[in-house]
Amino acid sequence: MIRYLVLLFALALGQAVLTVGMTVFVFGSGMARFGTGDPAPAGVQIAGALVGVLAYPVLPLFTQLPLAMRPSGFPGEHLVFLVNGLVWAAGILALRRLWLRRRAGGRVGDA
Repeated sequence: MIRYLVLLFALALGQAVLTVGMTVFVFGSGMARFGTGDPAPAGVQIAGALVGVLAYPVLPLFTQLPLAMRPSGFPGEHLVFLVNGLVWAAGILALRRLWLRRRAGGRVGDA
């Protein structure tokens, strides 16, 4: 059980760090081109699409909250990314468990 929780939190932290890092990269690239009219390179467009995917499901719900209800500052805003990471980690571990059960289901003697 402890191993499962450590794996869950490690995956959640990894997803949150990846999302924040990619967001900073896309934002920084946009700021570098600000006012120039240059189109975004293909790599930045792909990174932007990846950020959009990684942000679901929690971050779009967070933006729907009234401004007064949104946490702000260091701990609050970062916790939203961590909660989003926990949702992703739980989904990944659930899919992994399902895949392992299906793979082991056809063999005799495996549990």
